[in-house]
Amino acid sequence: DDRIEFVHKSSKLTLGNKQFSPYDMLALIKPQLGNPYDWGGKAGYRDCSSFVRDLWLVFGVDLPRNTSLQSKVGKVLLEKPATQTQFYSVLSKAMPYKTLIFFKGHVILYAGMEDGDYIVYHSVNRLTKNSGIMENIASVVRQSLIKDEFSDIWKRVIKVTELD
Repeated sequence: DDRIEFVHKSSKLTLGNKQFSPYDMLALIKPQLGNPYDWGGKAGYRDCSSFVRDLWLVFGVDLPRNTSLQSKVGKVLLEKPATQTQFYSVLSKAMPYKTLIFFKGHVILYAGMEDGDYIVYHSVNRLTKNSGIMENIASVVRQSLIKDEFSDIWKRVIKVTELD
């Protein structure tokens, strides 16, 4: 790399990992919205687990590479929800951006509530709507679970965890 970067001498320069803040996490996510989904990173983009892993690496949290191993990290908030009410009750109290929602082979980053809806971010190939229709997404997206008709995803959730 032949780049030369300059730092103004009045700027603060901190060595080490960035301290976590929801604001900084969102700032990392926003530029990635719309990036293509890429299973296994074969074309240089991210699948769900590498999307989450790379976000947390900035804050010094080195998550495993795949969803199965990632689901073993952090505090378990809920295993296989029994009801929709139970799932959304747990989410409503969960820490935004520190909460991960796991499915078989998929992970979603929970970002908190906005206007009474549950906001999530993930890199996803396709997802089944409440109606049963499969929607091809194939990118990094922000979704409102109720408004975007994905509120029934609770039925496929295997675990919800919170990172420290």
